[in-house]
Amino acid sequence: MRLIVEDGYNRGAEIVLGEPTVVLGRGADCAVQLLDESVSRHHAELTRGDDGVSVRDLGSRNGTRVNGVPVETAAVEAGDRIALGDVRLLLLPAPVTPGEDEPSQSIAARPTAGVDLSETVPVANAGTIRGGHPGPQPGEILGESTAMKALLTRIGRAAPTPATILIQGESGTGKELVARAIHGLSPRRRGPFVVVNCAALPTELVESELFGHEKGAFTGALARKAGLVEAAHHGTLFLDELGELAPPAQAKLLRFLESGEVQRLGATRPMVIDARLVAATHRNLERLVTEGSFRADLLHRVRVVELFVPPLRDRGDDIPLLAEAFLRQLAGERRRFSRAALSAIKTYRWPGNVRELRNAVEAAVILAKEDRIDVTDLPPRVVGGDAGGGGDALRGGTAGDDGPLSLEDAERRAIIAALRFCDGHRTRTAKVLGIDRKTLYSKLKALGIDE
Repeated sequence: MRLIVEDGYNRGAEIVLGEPTVVLGRGADCAVQLLDESVSRHHAELTRGDDGVSVRDLGSRNGTRVNGVPVETAAVEAGDRIALGDVRLLLLPAPVTPGEDEPSQSIAARPTAGVDLSETVPVANAGTIRGGHPGPQPGEILGESTAMKALLTRIGRAAPTPATILIQGESGTGKELVARAIHGLSPRRRGPFVVVNCAALPTELVESELFGHEKGAFTGALARKAGLVEAAHHGTLFLDELGELAPPAQAKLLRFLESGEVQRLGATRPMVIDARLVAATHRNLERLVTEGSFRADLLHRVRVVELFVPPLRDRGDDIPLLAEAFLRQLAGERRRFSRAALSAIKTYRWPGNVRELRNAVEAAVILAKEDRIDVTDLPPRVVGGDAGGGGDALRGGTAGDDGPLSLEDAERRAIIAALRFCDGHRTRTAKVLGIDRKTLYSKLKALGIDE
């Protein structure tokens, strides 16, 4: 296999791997030497065994992450991204050389000792390190806020275990992404990841869809059908919107969690299924238990480990990071946000969470006429909408969900809203605000609005 340095010191370098065990770090005795201050002397170790490739953190100062999740030990495979401090590496199959039918499966650096990447990468390439995050990759969770770092740490600890996990959080926060990260870091990663939206299952067919049926089990059952639980054998079953699951199916799910057995409708004997359950909900399951619509014993079985995905409004520092990452994903490197656009994005409350943010960035990419995305390209609700406290401030109010806005924030929002209303025309904006154009220019500069 091989490693590509995607971000950090010597971005673009490629290391072909050959030995069964490789130490990566800043030290001169490391097989792969990464000369970056964020990398520890002996940072991590890659090992190839009979069951695949694994990475192990060696007590590093800044930690090791696989696809954005902090790990101590984790299985990895081609396509995974391994971050050592600020250096991010992409693991890929070894290149096929003439005369070979398939890539080599060995791993270790070539040469196998003291690889100083500064000697293997042209200076021009090494000097083009991209600032910020290079964009969200499939299965990667982005977040530098305290709340997200705590969540990622818990994911890294829980994923390698067989424990049942309940993921809680508002709609749009990325609960399925968390579930996929858990599956990807677990010993079941090579098995199926089966997603079931409990809210979308027809009430009359929910048992058949989940647990399957035999031919003739009911009118219309013309052939035997395997259920979704059975489809997750040797893998992970992700039940999204668990709070919507019908009571009859709850009883069968409980039996599966207790015994590992499922029984198709119309069958005379159960079958043993080896699948891990990860569930998610935006509803208060304890309240549903009190109301009688959710089984208390099932709740206790499901939430062996609880993970809470914070809403985007509680991840203020992550909002610009996510917005710029989505922008790179959707439009490449040529597009960028103006300071005013980023300010509006950061102050909006995002009731639809990460999903709404991504949709807003996509809309701006579609509508923007220039490479720079200005505040006027954002959806109206983001600049002058009614989500949380943002819209009230733009209409003259000062109270948000977190209390009164500062005078500076209220003034910034009012100016941004006026600029949008006037299509960026400064003279008209000054008239709308009741100030002269010179004062407007001064305020634009002082507040960092580069319209």
